[in-house]
Amino acid sequence: MASSSAVQYLGDSTGWKRRYLSPGSFQVDPKAVRGQRVILVEDTWVTGSTALSAAIAVRRAGAAGLALIPIARMVYESWMTDAYREAAAPPWDPERFPRNQAEV
Repeated sequence: MASSSAVQYLGDSTGWKRRYLSPGSFQVDPKAVRGQRVILVEDTWVTGSTALSAAIAVRRAGAAGLALIPIARMVYESWMTDAYREAAAPPWDPERFPRNQAEV
């Protein structure tokens, strides 16, 4: 089993650059992932670019398979589509669209 140290983020931890795919921002130990099935856990999915960049880097390093699991989703009002607003509108149904209780 590969440890969490098999994938290291080398990029800027803040700023606009994290909105773009950048698999080169990740250093992956090929010996740890080659031929392995890897699970990547993302703490907060905002644009998805950081998690997807890590996933690309892991696959390029030779992982046989990959699952990407986000724990939370950050949603900005300006990004919402009408369908998204409708799903999040009261009456609230947690089965349709989970969200942070702090927003309620």
